[in-house]
Amino acid sequence: AKSELMRRILGDQLDPVSTDLVAEAAGRRWAATRHLADALEHVGVIAVVRGAEQKGKADELENELFALERLISGNPDLRDALSDPSRSIADKRRLLRDLLDGRATSATLQLAEQALTGSYRTVVLALESYEKIAADHRERLVATVRAARDLGDQEQRRLQEALASQYSRPVHLNVVVDPSVLGG
Repeated sequence: AKSELMRRILGDQLDPVSTDLVAEAAGRRWAATRHLADALEHVGVIAVVRGAEQKGKADELENELFALERLISGNPDLRDALSDPSRSIADKRRLLRDLLDGRATSATLQLAEQALTGSYRTVVLALESYEKIAADHRERLVATVRAARDLGDQEQRRLQEALASQYSRPVHLNVVVDPSVLGG
């Protein structure tokens, strides 16, 4: 009954495959009502990651998600603007589009906009979760590296190889340049 209700509600608003997915999910038993929305959001993130993989832009997507999360968490005014309940979702989307215009892939923009309306408490938490989902989907680990200066390509490659060898999985590096770091 729930599946059919979803099909009637969605009608032809979605691609038939998406409608089938949502209807099938709605017809299942969930431990809590929230779990349905969480699962659909998770599948949506994976779909965006797969699309980026097909375009050869999955690494770029992961890098941009990390950079956006760092930008928002490091800028209290921006963080407040994106979490302000008195601002409309449309206004917050415009803010994100203006911020990312010409600086990010369409996949990053899509996930950034999803972070505004998803099931997470804050945009920063959503972006952190999306980064993890992307890495898990791609069967690799993510390492955040803090260094006093930017690492060169050769240094990054050596570090990736060492970590991949240690953990027996590919590793994606997120490099944070922090001049206050005294040692490697």
